[in-house]
Amino acid sequence: MSDQQAAPSEAAGPDGTDHQGADLDDDDTGAPPPVVIEPEDAEPAMPEPRVEVRRNDEGERYELSIDDHIAGYSEYKMSDGRVVITHTATLPAYGGRGVATTLVDQMLSDLRQRGERVVVKCPFVAEFVTEHHEFDDIIDG
Repeated sequence: MSDQQAAPSEAAGPDGTDHQGADLDDDDTGAPPPVVIEPEDAEPAMPEPRVEVRRNDEGERYELSIDDHIAGYSEYKMSDGRVVITHTATLPAYGGRGVATTLVDQMLSDLRQRGERVVVKCPFVAEFVTEHHEFDDIIDG
């Protein structure tokens, strides 16, 4: 090396270019850097809705409520010591959310726990029990 030519600085790259102070994350495309959303910046999560199934003996039906609003019900009547399920409905605003399926599953579980025998006259419940054989032990006729 001649006296006239300065030695490359220690920060110089292999090509002799000085990269000292350069931001190595720059991609030189001109695109803005990606935005990282930290948990404290994210929108708060919606609380899970409170779902409750209860037996309404006075109304002779089981009711499923979401956040204290009735979303569906399954009507029954007592006959010869058995629970006859006659009709299941979901309010239109709650359709397509599995309300009737959840209602029937929990209703049949409750009836089993109570030691009740069940007769199914409701088409929806009839279809449900053909697909859920775990309730065969409480279904009559």
